[in-house]
Amino acid sequence: MRHGLDHLEKTGISTVRLDGDPPGIPLYRSLGFVDEWQSLRFKGISSNGAVPKSVTPIESAHLDAIGALDDACFGDCRQTLLHLQLQHALYSFVVKRAGAVMGYLFMESTNLGLRIGPWVARDSGDAQNLLAAARCAAGPGWMLTLGVPAPNTEALDLLSASGFEAIPSCRRMIRGPRAAEGRLNRIFAIAGGAVG
Repeated sequence: MRHGLDHLEKTGISTVRLDGDPPGIPLYRSLGFVDEWQSLRFKGISSNGAVPKSVTPIESAHLDAIGALDDACFGDCRQTLLHLQLQHALYSFVVKRAGAVMGYLFMESTNLGLRIGPWVARDSGDAQNLLAAARCAAGPGWMLTLGVPAPNTEALDLLSASGFEAIPSCRRMIRGPRAAEGRLNRIFAIAGGAVG
């Protein structure tokens, strides 16, 4: 870990973030990381239903516009990540209105079922439609998991109303100056603790 942090500093990267599982938090604190916010985890079950009409599958032509929204919300350029997400996603959805991307969601297969994230939306209505699409895309009975920044109270309310339950959480931690903080109120799910 020290070698990795030294390498990042030598290449000019002064801010490092990670999701700390509870057993690792003392180690991260000893390396200079401090708490930023709770990175909450939830699980739920997929359901029957139709994908809302406002939601369509993501195509590669959408990625530039999705990237612009993602940059604003996560505070950093993640175009490469978004291209990889699209390649590996089992399902991916976008909401567009008047030609503008209002939100998007990726979902991939894991050994525990399906993971939702990243999931970003400009408002809770679009977020709700994207979640409805994710819940019914695979058909009923699949375990769905996701990680949510605790400051996004709209996401917490939406998940609670949709029957998701909390599972053990992590802490988002930071080392170095606060930079690229983004807009947590628009991030409804991260891609994963190791990715953000």
